[in-house]
Amino acid sequence: LFRSNKNIRPGVDRALDCGCGIGRLSENILAKRFKTVDLIDPSPQMLSTAMKALEKFDTNITKKVGKVFNTSIELVQLPMEPTYDFIVLQWVAMYLTDNDLVAFLKQCKQALNEADSESGRTSVIYVKENVMYGDQFLLGKQDLAINRCDSHYKAI
Repeated sequence: LFRSNKNIRPGVDRALDCGCGIGRLSENILAKRFKTVDLIDPSPQMLSTAMKALEKFDTNITKKVGKVFNTSIELVQLPMEPTYDFIVLQWVAMYLTDNDLVAFLKQCKQALNEADSESGRTSVIYVKENVMYGDQFLLGKQDLAINRCDSHYKAI
């Protein structure tokens, strides 16, 4: 992600992994780039596993895991002030209604650090989701996941 797009140059202080699960993304990418990683997940078991995965990055002076939000994305209250250099939602937007997704993205925008034109650093909200072809829209029968098409995401 960071190597392939030279325009994405977030700061390195703090990232937020939304719907972190067991912490694969945090462990394999975020913890290697950011000083602190905050986690959101509604499952205490998933959060515990994610925090253990990040312990190997701790030092005597600093801990890799910052804030831990044990709640759903619909209910979380992010900081009202600029805090994050990078916020990632990977395969979680599909579990949010359009209204909940918009409300959460507004919170994310408010919690982003401002860009620094002097250093060229930006702040980024990165969303990775499955996208349907054409104008298709699919609601999963088992997991109730909302699979949106590209135009639907752009309209949001």
